[in-house]
Amino acid sequence: MYRDLVLRMIGKYGRMCEIMPFGSKKIIRAKAVVNPLLYKNKQYVGGSYLPDGYCDGGHYLYIGDPKINLDSFPVGSLLRVGGSTYLIKHSEQYFIDDKPLYSWAVLQLRKRGE
Repeated sequence: MYRDLVLRMIGKYGRMCEIMPFGSKKIIRAKAVVNPLLYKNKQYVGGSYLPDGYCDGGHYLYIGDPKINLDSFPVGSLLRVGGSTYLIKHSEQYFIDDKPLYSWAVLQLRKRGE
C-alpha cells in the first residue's frame, strides 16, 4: 500500500535522472525527487555548524525507486538531473516490514569541469 503511494508520487513529481555507476559506461535512467538539503538536515555529512535553515547549495537529497539501490554502486558514481551532475555521497534504503519503501541518498553538487 505505502510502496504504491510512494512510487506514484515519485512518478508524478520526480524528474528524470541519469545514474552513472563509476567505472561503467552503462547509464541507468529513472525518475526521482532531488531537492536541496537544508544545513540542519546534514548532521551525517560533517563540517562546521551554520545557522538553522541555512542552505549551502552544495548538498541534495535524492528519493527514488527502491529497485534502484544507489548503495550498491561503487564509490565515485554520479547522478545527472536537470543539467547538473552530483556525486553520490551516501545512500540507503528505507524499509517497512522488511521491504524497501524507497531509496534515498545525499548528493554533492560537482563543480563545473570536475
